[in-house]
Amino acid sequence: SSGINAEYGGSLLVMFMLVPGSRSSVLQVLHALVSNTTVIKEVLVKGALIYLLHLFCNSSTPEIREDTALLLSKMLSDKLVGPKVRLVLLKFLPSLFVEALSDSAETAIHMFDNTHENPELVWSDESRERER
Repeated sequence: SSGINAEYGGSLLVMFMLVPGSRSSVLQVLHALVSNTTVIKEVLVKGALIYLLHLFCNSSTPEIREDTALLLSKMLSDKLVGPKVRLVLLKFLPSLFVEALSDSAETAIHMFDNTHENPELVWSDESRERER
C-alpha cells in the first residue's frame, strides 16, 4: 500500500513540475498523500521540495502559495521525515520562516511578504529577492 502511494506521489510530482495548470489539483492530492511518510521521502528524493519552496516564494496566485505553505507545514509535522524536511528548508529560508510554516501557513506567507528589521531577522525587499 505504501509503495503504491509512493509511486502515485512520484507520478504526481512529475505532473506538478511539467504541467503548471495542474498545480492546484496536485497540491490538494499531495496534501492527502503526505500523511504517508514514504511519500514525503519521495518528495525529498525527487527534489520536489525545491519546487514547493519556489511556489511558496514566487507564485502570483495566493491560493497556490497558501496550499503550498499548508503542504510544507504538514510535511514538517511528520515525526520521522519532518526533521529532514526542516533541514532542507533551513538551507534556503531563515529559521523564523520555517518555524512559522510549522505553526501557520498564513503567518509564514505574511512574514515572507513583509519587511522585518530586528535582532532575530533582517528581511527586506533585497533579501527576499536573493531567496527567490
